[in-house]
Amino acid sequence: MLSPMQADDESLWHFLQQAGALSTTAFAAAERHGLSPWLSQSPYFDALSPSQQLQVKKRLAREYLQDQQHAIHLQQIQLQLDTQSLRALVIKGAALSRQIYPALGLRCKSDLDLWVDFASLKLTRALLQNLGYHAVPANWGRFTQPEQSFVKQDDQFAVRIDLHWEVSSRPLLARQFTFDAIWNSAIEFGFGRFCLAPELIDALLIAVIHRVGHHRDAERWIWLKDIDLLWRRLEAPARQMSISRAAERGVRTLLAEALAASRAIFQTPTTDAELIALSAPASELSAKLLDPRQSMLAIDFQSLSWADFAQLLKEHLLPPPDYMQHRYGAHHGWRRPLNHVKRWISSNRS
Repeated sequence: MLSPMQADDESLWHFLQQAGALSTTAFAAAERHGLSPWLSQSPYFDALSPSQQLQVKKRLAREYLQDQQHAIHLQQIQLQLDTQSLRALVIKGAALSRQIYPALGLRCKSDLDLWVDFASLKLTRALLQNLGYHAVPANWGRFTQPEQSFVKQDDQFAVRIDLHWEVSSRPLLARQFTFDAIWNSAIEFGFGRFCLAPELIDALLIAVIHRVGHHRDAERWIWLKDIDLLWRRLEAPARQMSISRAAERGVRTLLAEALAASRAIFQTPTTDAELIALSAPASELSAKLLDPRQSMLAIDFQSLSWADFAQLLKEHLLPPPDYMQHRYGAHHGWRRPLNHVKRWISSNRS
């Protein structure tokens, strides 16, 4: 999935291979890819200019404060989860920053991602709203976008929580990564038993499917850095287990491509035996997600029942009223069908 590099990305790539002078545009690429906090590490930091070092320090401090802010919010949420016997998994950046990065602040992130089982979604949404988080109007649904954002403004920071009820917006992948399956092997990472995170093999596969399930056309190297660090944390038996689990869940091609991409940028260590084991059958449906010519909706159609696909189409065509109201203002009477037409036209153009 790694596309041909632009000149600034190529300059950043050379810097990551052998630290030297980093141009202004390549440094901007590091910011765009979410890697600027990581440049505080040796040998990169010493090779930066004084002004770049200052920018890295500022970004590192901001990310560190956000990690601490997330900790405060998670502890508050944990108390309420405990009271109501609700389960939640912390996924992606907020968990990985504490699980695999050598220090807080090194993992660039923007949101705090919580994953709950669909049965407890209504109670968890009410819990967040009772704690002062305000729902952000969005085109979310059971299948189209299985997440909703909530924001709470503190004295200095606005904390955004993305509440997921599926780990991927692609039904094909979500069906293979159920909440209960990931919960059963989840681990503590500093906030008690009600705010758990996926164990490292599951975290690796979730990082792999995140790249193609949500962001097929917008690669960021921080996601590959996650995959690189997760793979390095796994001993040889655990790596073999991750390959086996990827095969069981039908995502072995996705894992192979992700490791190849992370190896190209971060020299992720993979052996010849592991590469052979990652060879997947051509029939693996998830491999189509790597082809930009493939329609996501067509892939969804192949992986859903008729009833669920009908629900998916309905959610695409008729988003939640509060989202339409937020996007187009007055949304009643004759304006309602007109606003839907305007949305369909803009969606097709994009």
